[in-house]
Order: sequence, then structure tokens, then C-alpha cells
Amino acid sequence: MLFRNLYLLFCLWSGMLLSQSADTLGNMYIQLHITSKPDSAAIFLNDSLLGFTPILYRMEMKDSILTLRYQKKGYVSETVQLQPDNKKERYHLFKELKLGGMIEITTEPAGAQVYANDHFLGTTPLKSSEIYLGKYKLTLILDGYKKLRSSFFINRHKRHFKKMFVLAPKEAELTVEGFPPDANIFLNEDFMGKLPIRDEDISFGKHSLLVTKPGFHKYLTSFNATEKKTYRFSVTLHPKNRNIALALSVLLPGAGQLYLGNNFHGSVFAIAGIGSLVGGILFNQNIRRFKEEFYEKKNAYEVNIDPTKMEELFDSMRDTHSKMRVNRYLRETAFTITVTAWVLNIVDIYFFYHRMKNIAVTPAALHGNRHPGVKVSVKL
Repeated sequence: MLFRNLYLLFCLWSGMLLSQSADTLGNMYIQLHITSKPDSAAIFLNDSLLGFTPILYRMEMKDSILTLRYQKKGYVSETVQLQPDNKKERYHLFKELKLGGMIEITTEPAGAQVYANDHFLGTTPLKSSEIYLGKYKLTLILDGYKKLRSSFFINRHKRHFKKMFVLAPKEAELTVEGFPPDANIFLNEDFMGKLPIRDEDISFGKHSLLVTKPGFHKYLTSFNATEKKTYRFSVTLHPKNRNIALALSVLLPGAGQLYLGNNFHGSVFAIAGIGSLVGGILFNQNIRRFKEEFYEKKNAYEVNIDPTKMEELFDSMRDTHSKMRVNRYLRETAFTITVTAWVLNIVDIYFFYHRMKNIAVTPAALHGNRHPGVKVSVKL
């Protein structure tokens, strides 16, 4: 009997402990302090409106993850997920909202994929899609139709972009592969992209294709697109002669770079080298002129017996000598720049080709290549 009573008391005590533990777990509360910049942003907690910032909210923790969305007119909405910790009761959530706008894109026919700066936004009809302020490249893609490219901008004065586009059926496609990688591709003088490009939409008719890259001979051809198919080109650009580039740079700074197609470096070296050389020659002419003036005044000073006139001649001699000294300094500086530019432009040619030696491509890895297993590389 005694053991039975003790057993009943133990069961009652255990049930009370379990009930207390369940109440403790079920009544776990957390405190949220939600702020934003700017204030008065609407806060949605798990898609239910909680209020407007700043918010101090105490709630019972029922979900393991909370989803909060900041929303304010004229700003891009932001979403934050919170996973509360059992050891922490207070949470401060802050979000700085960025200015934004809305875009609406419709197409004929509908269903086109919409990309802004290569970021997928959705399919048409696209309505009330939020986007940050800025300038965007718009791309519309729909199977069986030409890829359409355009641009638009969202700023403080124009927050809403709305436009309807009519997509044209595909006519032909262009694929260009080959060597070297990242060569520039131009179709009818319009930039198409970097090598390789695949299945780019083109219209029927005559086209000129140009592939260029600094340090390589250009590739130029023409073709007539008359059928609804993919026109494929396998292009190999051949490196320009390094010895010719070095010889040109020895003769004239920047000439080798211009020969290789590196116009920016060529212009810099040409301006620095030739400009400083011309400046040095002009400063040297000034020195000769001032030197002649100095000796003329010196001779006049030696034969003159008038103290006042002698003092004037002496001051004039000192001034002329000072000008000579300044021009000597400028001449030395100009010629130093000339020599430096000449040497650096030759070194630049060397390192330019040194970088080209690291270019290699295996066309067998390219999609649609007709010569598998052929490895192409630059040997200089």
C-alpha cells in the first residue's frame, strides 16, 4: 500500500513538471525593435501588416523563422529573415531602403523573358516590378523571335518606365567561334560581343563581319544571309610581328603600340615622348638666345664707364642668367621624360607580348567546333 501511494505521488509530480515545461516552451516571447531609414516604412511579418517603423513589438515565438518585408512608396522593398535564438529575447532589425521605381513591360506576342542588366525580372506582361535607380540594358527573349535589345533609366524625376514592344520573327542566326578568346566582334560596324558568340539573331541580307583584338591581325569577311539557318564562322586571328612592333617603337615612341592596335598606350607614349622632345628642343633654343644676350650685355658692361648704365646692365645680365638657368632645368627635365618614355614604350611592347604568351584555347571544348582535338596557342 505504501509503495502504491509513493508511485501515485511520483506520477503526479512528474506530470506537474512536464506540464510546467510545456507551458514554459509554449510561452516563449521575443521583443522586436524594427527601424528603417527613412522612417514610416510598412512592415509585413509573414505577409501580415505589423505596422510602420519605428516599431517595438513583443510577440510569442511560434515559428522557427520569421520573414519581415520593408515596404515604402518610392523605395525598393527589402526582405529580411530572422531565426530567433532561445538564449536571446531582444532583436534590433534595421534596414536602409534605397530609392527605386517601377517598370511595366508588355510584348506582342506575350511570354518573353525580361532581363535588365542580365538580371531576370520575369516574363511579359511584366507589371509593377520594382527596380533600383540607374541605367539599364533591357533584353527580351522569346523562342522563335529575334532577341530585342533596348535601354531605359530610372531616376528621381522618372520613377516609372512603361513600354510595349513588338517582337519580330527570327530570320537567321550567327555563330562565331575561334581564337583568341575575348576578341571583339562587329557586324556591319555594330559591336556584337566578345568571341565566342552563339545563335545571335541577324536579319536577311548582306553583312560584313569584323573580328579584332590588339596584337593580332584583324579578320574581315562578308556574307549574304538568305536562309533561315545558323551561319557559322571559325575564326583564327594571327599575332602581329613582335620585331616590327619593337622596331617601330625604337624609331618613334608609341608607334609599336599603334601598330599592335593598343591605341591608348600608343597615344600616351607618343604624346609624352614627342611632346617632351619638342619641348626640350625649344628650351635649348631659348638657352642659346639668352646666352647670346648675356654675352652682348657682358661686353657692353666691360666697356661702359657710366656707373648708372653699368648697374642697369648688371641687373639685366643677372636676369638673363636666371632665365638661362630655368630653361636648362626645363630642357633636362624634358629630355629625361623623352628618354624615359622611349625606354618604357619598348618595355611595354615586351610585356604586351609576354601577356600574349599566356593566351591558349582548346577549340575542341567549344560547342559546335568542326575540328575536335586541335589545340591552338600563341608561340612567340
